[in-house]
Amino acid sequence: MSRKQLIEMTRRHIAHAKTKTQDQAPSIHTVPALNYYDPVRWQAEMDGIFKRLPLTLGISSELRDPGSYQALEVAGVPVLLTRGSDRVMRAFVNTCSHRGAIIVPEGVGKSRRFVCPYHAWSYDQKVALVGVLDNGDFGDLDKSCHGLVPLPVAERAGLIFVVLRPETDGQPVDIDTYLQGYDKMLEHLGLDDCFVV
Repeated sequence: MSRKQLIEMTRRHIAHAKTKTQDQAPSIHTVPALNYYDPVRWQAEMDGIFKRLPLTLGISSELRDPGSYQALEVAGVPVLLTRGSDRVMRAFVNTCSHRGAIIVPEGVGKSRRFVCPYHAWSYDQKVALVGVLDNGDFGDLDKSCHGLVPLPVAERAGLIFVVLRPETDGQPVDIDTYLQGYDKMLEHLGLDDCFVV
């Protein structure tokens, strides 16, 4: 968004503030109450919007250092955000590839490894399986096939965007198409330069 557009928007908002008005639709619009509690509609919205489009799940400054992570649940999906030693932000489904246990409890922290509390399978910062306690109990296990499920992730204007659906086969988030230039306006907020204390 250009500086000129921002100034025009600001002038319109100031005019509304002075006259105690706001933009109005041409007519009254009614919404059926069923739209708010229909479980089929709710699931369609979850699948078609919240699990398909990039969601802002974090602020880059919270996860600035290598090894920093944030675990959270969004729309029923347990998510692990982690910045690797290569400084790349990654997102994964926060469940062990063995029995599906939550690996990291919700919250933020810093760690070189993530260890499942169930059978102590351990994952590195890129969330590859690197250790299996009592490896002989699990047979001939190819660790390269048992890392955590990646989620598409991108960073723009100090924000971390994640798609909650892993079926994108590791394709990167097309964040430029999604934001349609809105990231330029977000950059004016200076979130890249913020620090969490």
